[in-house]
Amino acid sequence: DVALALIRDVRDGAVVWATCQGVLKVLTLGEMRSAGLFGHACSAALHNPAPVMFGVLGAGWTMLRCAQCSMDIIDREQFHADAVHACGANMVGIAVNIMTGVFEVPILGRAVLTCTASQAAGLWIYEAWRARRQVDAETRLRSIAAEVLGLAPLHSAEDLRRRWRILARLSHPDRNRRPDAKRTFAVFSLCRDALRDGLARRQGGGCYTSASASAQLASAASSAGCFRGLLRRL
Repeated sequence: DVALALIRDVRDGAVVWATCQGVLKVLTLGEMRSAGLFGHACSAALHNPAPVMFGVLGAGWTMLRCAQCSMDIIDREQFHADAVHACGANMVGIAVNIMTGVFEVPILGRAVLTCTASQAAGLWIYEAWRARRQVDAETRLRSIAAEVLGLAPLHSAEDLRRRWRILARLSHPDRNRRPDAKRTFAVFSLCRDALRDGLARRQGGGCYTSASASAQLASAASSAGCFRGLLRRL
């Protein structure tokens, strides 16, 4: 495993080095053979090539992950996560490198500040994106749970308690002899736990969490149609 990881690192380093050399050659040719705005841009980029490298490597990485996603090597969620992290890190890295160049920071300090700021910003942006996605997923799950239990979106704890008592009495395996009674009762229980968690967060300012109930509901709620079919059969 260590040898394979080392080989992969050497391969990635070689690709990055070859890419940087290619970009530098293109900029050099552009400075020598082009006039006007493009030639001046190539000249400025050669004096401070780091932002261009950040942009080229970031775009290349994003295109590579996009190709892997299209070939089903990685899933779409992983691609979105990588794209958010890479884009955030690259944009901040470019901005910090340009600012340190304006203030004439020494090359070693520029490298340290650019790498540190880009990685920290990339992680912060990714965590903020992940937290937003988690909130959206929990909201969708609770909407499905309320629909399964037949509750209004703005139901109260008393509404949930009354509906749960009715459904539990009808679906409990000790009273319901249908083959899917156990699964039906489990789905209703998960829906109740998820909705109760949402009510507790709403009343307590978000301090109460029930990750296990949300995770179990996420696995059981792969299809809202399955829940509706169970409810109709019940």
